[in-house]
This record gives sequence, C-alpha cells and structure tokens, in this order.
Amino acid sequence: MRTRKTIAIAATAAALCGIGIAAPAANADVRPMADCGAPWNNVGSPGNLYGFGYYAGQVEQQYQVCGGGVVNARGHFQWSADFQTRFPGTWVQVGTGSHYYGPDFPFTTDNTTDKDVSSPGFEVHNAKPDQWWAFATLTSTPNGCTSPSDWDGTARGTDWLYANGTSVEAPDNASCS
Repeated sequence: MRTRKTIAIAATAAALCGIGIAAPAANADVRPMADCGAPWNNVGSPGNLYGFGYYAGQVEQQYQVCGGGVVNARGHFQWSADFQTRFPGTWVQVGTGSHYYGPDFPFTTDNTTDKDVSSPGFEVHNAKPDQWWAFATLTSTPNGCTSPSDWDGTARGTDWLYANGTSVEAPDNASCS
C-alpha cells in the first residue's frame, strides 16, 4: 500500500474557485503552471473511478515536451458516457500530485457536461525527484456521492518517474457511494 498524504482538497478548491495554485511564492526555483502548445501524450496506465456502483471514468497522466528541458504534466479524466447519462451534474476533481512536491497540487474541477477534464499543466522538474501521478475524485455531487477521507476515494494513474521514464507504482482504482 502506498503512503497516502492527506491534503485539504475541498478547502483549497473552495478558496481558489476550482483551480489549484501549485507554486509557493517563497520558492524562486518553482516553474509556474503552463501549457506550451505542444501535443499532450499519455504516460503510464490509467486508474479507474467508480461512483454509485457504476464505472465513472478513468484518470491518467499526460505530458508535453516543450523544449529547453521543460516537460509539463497534467491529470486527464475521461467520463464514461453511461455515467454521464445516469448521473448528470456530477463533479470530478482532477490533478497531478507528487510525494516530492507540496503543499498544493495543480487541479481543476468540472462536471459531466464535458467528456474530458484536464488539470493545468505543471513543470515536472518542480519535484525532486520528478515523480508524479494523476488523480481524480468525485466531489460536490448532487446525488450524495462522497469519497472517504485520506485518498481512499481517489483514483490514481501510474506514478511516473520522468528522470528515467519508468513506472514507479501501479495505478489505483477507487470508488465512492
């Protein structure tokens, strides 16, 4: 079982209106959230997310190579069409995280009206080592779906170490009811 970090996702989301701020102001070495316009590529394997006993969708990590050694990563979630139809108005929070970076992770929150939900891009070298995963959790749902605390209701894609291009940990599936 991987080490779990508890983060105040709900409080941060409320304070930031759904967009995470990833760079602490005191660290001049931190590169800001970005999208350089290069294509986004999938990396690793996705984690599956279930809600109300149904498959809700999958989350995976994507990266883009911008040149000059800059590599951005983001979380990408794709809703199941069946889940979108059964549970319209359900929200998902999508982002990227690392055991080696904090306190805040870049994330976004969106609902079932969009098929694909992606978090802001974030330069992978902000974490040392540059190991990241994508995460997704159902949140603020009109149907009462709640995720347990401490990451239990959060699906995660493969932990990916960019320094050598390897998978560090397998994806985690998750559900809420």
